[in-house]
Amino acid sequence: MSLPIRWPSAASAVLSHPVRGWTAMSPRARIGFGVATVTILGLILFLGSHSVRIFAEGWRAGMISRLGAQRWKGAYSLVSIVGLVLIIWGFAQARHGSPQVWAPPLWAKHLNLLLTLASMILLAAAKGPANHYKSILHHPMTWGVALWSGGHLMANGTQADANGGSLCRHSP
Repeated sequence: MSLPIRWPSAASAVLSHPVRGWTAMSPRARIGFGVATVTILGLILFLGSHSVRIFAEGWRAGMISRLGAQRWKGAYSLVSIVGLVLIIWGFAQARHGSPQVWAPPLWAKHLNLLLTLASMILLAAAKGPANHYKSILHHPMTWGVALWSGGHLMANGTQADANGGSLCRHSP
């Protein structure tokens, strides 16, 4: 006899306890997937799929010739999206109940908005043709990500934000 599995609604997932999981009958609780496990699995899928060209070019070329370019792009996209969803889900679970490490000043949130705006400009400049951002910074996307993450680290004072999301939390 199997027990019914109650999948949560968006509201119950947000309001649930971060360590116990969604419900007592949650598959995550029975399997033993913790928050860190979900995030690490997501990182492996996302970064692994993006590193195939670097570490396994021959295998990648063989898969493209066997599957075709469109099917390869579809599989690559699917694996990347699943990895990204797992990373976001793990980080969201880690933030619930994460202890406050420092109290960010009020101006930090305003400065974060300014840094986020600058980072979006740099991200857009990275994809365009040669421009003065690329000539001065060489890698504007890297600088944009650094500004974005640094601003959020400064404006949020929780342990999950400071230690890389759910990697800092140990759950059963």
